[in-house]
Amino acid sequence: MYFIIHTETVEDILPIENIIALEIYNHICEYKTNSGDARTHYDMLLKHGKRLYCVATDDNHTVESSCGGWTMIKAKNLTYEEIISAIEQGHFYASTGPEIYEYYVLDDKLCIECSPVKKIHVKSNTIGHVQSIMAGENEYFTHYEFDFSNLKDLPYFRFEIVDDRGKQAFTNPYYLQNT
Repeated sequence: MYFIIHTETVEDILPIENIIALEIYNHICEYKTNSGDARTHYDMLLKHGKRLYCVATDDNHTVESSCGGWTMIKAKNLTYEEIISAIEQGHFYASTGPEIYEYYVLDDKLCIECSPVKKIHVKSNTIGHVQSIMAGENEYFTHYEFDFSNLKDLPYFRFEIVDDRGKQAFTNPYYLQNT
């Protein structure tokens, strides 16, 4: 099982086998050099058929600007075995702020329950977003259902959610086929 940090190019990463995740956000790189966002790398790798999860890290080795990126893991118990099992199954999400409480499929709808956010983007292997919604002034989303019944030719869908401070959270892809 390999995790890849985002400093490599897409071309460097494509031939590597057994990658489980890509670092989609590195806080100290973003804070110090504006180079910690790897969403484009992540999307390009997914579009090229890599089945990857995404993680976010703080990567802080000092007290300066800590707690800016993290990965929330849904494990049954706080043990090494349970955490590794949850990671291998993709039972986690990456965040710089918003919380994701539930992420599930129900009747051809990809559903998300989350802390209050202003924007929800649905992404797949198309150019841009499959769908984006934005809350009005003084409005927030805490639940959203994306109907993919007419888009089953796309291989996966994932959410990116954005709160009112511009902080984001990223779900792992939900694949329509197991191949």
